[in-house]
Amino acid sequence: TGSLEALREYTEAEAAANQARYEAAVSLLESALRRDSTFAMAWRKLAVVLGNLQIQPGRQIVAVTRAYQLRDRLPEAERLLATAFYHSNVTANRDGEIAAYTELLERRPDDITALNNIAISYASRQRYADAERVTRHGLEVSPNVSVLWFNLIDALAAQGHFDAADSAFRELTRQAPQTRNRFQMGQRIAWGRGDYAKALMWADSLGHSDQINFQVLSRNQKFNIMTATGHPAAAWRELEAGMELSRSRGAGTKFIDLAIQGSRMEAVFRNRPEAARRKLDSLLALEPIDSLSPADRPYLALAGFYAEAGDAERADRYYQTWVRETAAVVRDGEPQRHEVEARIAMARGKPAEAVPLFRKFRERDGCISCGRLEIGEAFDALNQPDSALASYEALVTAPEAGPGARALGLAPALRRLGELYESRGNKTKAVEYYTRLLDLWRTAEPELQPQLTRVKQRVAALVGESK
Repeated sequence: TGSLEALREYTEAEAAANQARYEAAVSLLESALRRDSTFAMAWRKLAVVLGNLQIQPGRQIVAVTRAYQLRDRLPEAERLLATAFYHSNVTANRDGEIAAYTELLERRPDDITALNNIAISYASRQRYADAERVTRHGLEVSPNVSVLWFNLIDALAAQGHFDAADSAFRELTRQAPQTRNRFQMGQRIAWGRGDYAKALMWADSLGHSDQINFQVLSRNQKFNIMTATGHPAAAWRELEAGMELSRSRGAGTKFIDLAIQGSRMEAVFRNRPEAARRKLDSLLALEPIDSLSPADRPYLALAGFYAEAGDAERADRYYQTWVRETAAVVRDGEPQRHEVEARIAMARGKPAEAVPLFRKFRERDGCISCGRLEIGEAFDALNQPDSALASYEALVTAPEAGPGARALGLAPALRRLGELYESRGNKTKAVEYYTRLLDLWRTAEPELQPQLTRVKQRVAALVGESK
């Protein structure tokens, strides 16, 4: 009887998750697992839903691992799904993940979960044409599954096919008009096109959801857009609202994640590293890291921040704590560790050591724009302007849906590109990138106006010299 009740709750949880009611799905799955702790399918589904909520990474890893340990109790298809999901979220073994999904699709070529997830795996390997191919097949089978449309749109945008992405978005709206995630995808396409006003409109619409996780996501999206377009004070107010919402639902890890984002803006965007460290210290006093379960403590993210803010020793202490307290199978597969090691090397004045670490992070993480600004800065520090220019240019020109690393990195990269091209005597390219920065910040807050004045003066001088 307990197992039958667990199965009923599992079925209800699947329906809730398909409607993006993730918190309700978690509650149902937890109840099912209390009735039957060996219910492997429920463990895997719990891991999926916790990943969508992004609030308790430690619990997600526990659920993924438990499903993997119980995989021999599963039917073949579920066993392969559990194996692939384990490699995706624990070992970060993309080849093992793709192999499991491929084996499943050889047996069941229309399996929607496998088609959806292998598309994500392909994208992480920057195999965007393959990601497009499998999602299109999935949509032939189930055109009303919204996540397939999201993956298709991301794959199209990464290939620079924004008109096709717009068409897919319109079809998503027709096929699944009630999906709550379509606001999120709308703002990602607008980001990719550089239409920040439209991106802000979509982000604001998402915030009208009755679910707190979407309200928090809305504030985070608006923070990114406002930061990139030169409104750091307004961006910070949005992030504060997101942090308060996170605290209201007991999501301490998410609170700290948002606090780190805001403090990074202070360090990188406003170039105030000492103020950034003080800001984060005061926020951590509100939500002490020790109040979180050990598996949910974001030691690695904290290490990355303090390195970026110039405190290499504190960064290294957080990093070494993460190494000690993280299982080897998770630690060895974590791409972010290489980014943190690179940031610590930069903070210690060792840019030559940082470059290959940033590149290793990029290779394993799959983000299009991540690490580009930092690699450019490392090459600047090494007095290698050709390599620096190539990295900055890749950041500002590569097609990508969503902000990626551009919320903080776009404006500094555009400014530095203008300076590098000006130093080379290439006035046309210098004016192009300076003008892009002026357009990006055309409504910037007063604190950024002195920077804009200097850029306008450089453009006027360069245009005058050209005449």
